[in-house]
Amino acid sequence: MSARSRMTMRCTIERNLAPGTVDPTRRDGFGQGGTPVWQDIGGLFPCYAWAAGGSGKTRVAPERVVAIDTPGMMLPLGTDIRPDDRIAQVLDRSGNQLFGAFTIDDVFHRRDHIELSLQEYK
Repeated sequence: MSARSRMTMRCTIERNLAPGTVDPTRRDGFGQGGTPVWQDIGGLFPCYAWAAGGSGKTRVAPERVVAIDTPGMMLPLGTDIRPDDRIAQVLDRSGNQLFGAFTIDDVFHRRDHIELSLQEYK
């Protein structure tokens, strides 16, 4: 079974098109890129997303061990995605919203798909 066959959901991807983020030489007087300007980069992309619960990963801090569950997503190879993009929403086949916005922690290129480690956008 290919990874693409599991991608029954659809998502919208947004990219920050503020002048300072597109061209790093265009910064304000304080060296900042300005207010983010999020824009949809191309409609609905096929995906499969999962929420927290069941991944069972652990992260060890110096003073303790913390159990964490991280949301994630699979996208087809060749999808234009960057770590500084964000996922605006995830929809089911009927167009119902399953998840809200996520920021991207990591982008992993696998053999037959792209895998994202996500964090809920607050």
